[in-house]
Order: sequence, then C-alpha cells, then structure tokens
Amino acid sequence: MSRLGALQTQLMDHKDSRLKMVTEILAAIKTVKVYAWERVLGSRVCGAREGELHVLKRVALLDASQTVLWTLAPFLMSLLTFSTRVFSDESTGVTSQEVFVTLSYLNIMRSAVTVAPMVFTDLVKAAVSLKRLERFLNHTDIEPDNVLVNPMQETVVAISNITCSWDKDADPCLKGMSVQIEEGSLVAVVGPMGSGKSSLLAAILGELHVQSGSVTVNV
Repeated sequence: MSRLGALQTQLMDHKDSRLKMVTEILAAIKTVKVYAWERVLGSRVCGAREGELHVLKRVALLDASQTVLWTLAPFLMSLLTFSTRVFSDESTGVTSQEVFVTLSYLNIMRSAVTVAPMVFTDLVKAAVSLKRLERFLNHTDIEPDNVLVNPMQETVVAISNITCSWDKDADPCLKGMSVQIEEGSLVAVVGPMGSGKSSLLAAILGELHVQSGSVTVNV
C-alpha cells in the first residue's frame, strides 16, 4: 500500500509538471510560433511525458500483480482449507457435506475478495488526493505588506531596489530593480521571454515574495 501511494504521488507530480508546461505553451502559442520554438518545447513536453509514462508503467505493473494475487486468493484459500482438513485428520477424510458447506462459504467470500483490490487502490488514490489538497490549502498566504500604499507620494508606482521571488525558497526572479512611474505616463515593458516582464507586473500587484527593497503605490 505504501509503495502504491508513493508511486501515485510521483505520478501526480509528473502530471502537474507536464500540464503546467503545456498550459504555459498554449498561453504563449503566438510567441512560440513567431520564434519557431515548436521543436524545442515539443521535446520538453515529450520528456515530461516520458517520465510520467515510466511511473505509470510501474503503477500498472503493481496493479496487475495485486489483481493476480487477489484473483488467486479464493483458489489458494480453498486449497489451504482442504489441505489443512485432510492432514489434520487423515483417518476420517473429507466428507461431501464438509466440502459443499466449505465451498458455499468460500463462494460468499469470493465477491468480497474480488472487489478488495479495487477498493484498496481507490483508497490509496483518495489518500494521495487528500494529502495534495491539504498541502495546497496549507500554503502560506501572500504577505499583505509586500506592497505598501502611500497616497501622499508623487509617483503612482515606486519600486526601490527590490529583490523578490515567486516562492520563499525559490531563486529571485527580480534582483535590485528600481522603477518610478509618474501619474498619467505611458510605460511600455519590453524584453525577451523570461526577462521578467510578468514578474515585474506581479511584484506591483503584490503576488511575489519580497526579499529586500520595497514596492509602494499611490491608489
């Protein structure tokens, strides 16, 4: 059970990585087509899918082995029961009454034994899903003081030597950046993909973890 749970956790992590990658590619499909990045990004998606398939094969093998064992369980139970009866009292042997009664009880148990592997597998999947939901709900909230509000300042947005990241433990996506935006001014943020344009906007909205510096807005 623990092994199946670990494999299910790995499988869901691989699925999350692949779906996140595909979602980002589809969101920026125009840029991908303009710069002809189809092969490069396609190879990355295929690599993520290969890792997912590797774990999926291990899960399938484990499920198949459990299904085979549970399918053989009724036969093994019958063999063990009658073997124990025969060797425990060889003088009397096994009567027809004992055989029919025992087989009746074993047939009643057969349906439960047949359903057991599916129930255990679903329980493991449910436990993994609950742990993932718990981890998501227990994530730390964004600190409200990431962006300061000062209605008395002259500029609309004032970013002073800011260093921030998307997660507290992640590497900084913006380092030592300072920006002053005047009220009524037209500002264009231009740069190649991955240069930090979206991160700059997220920092102004307070969606990044500020490690140093400050972001002040006049609203």
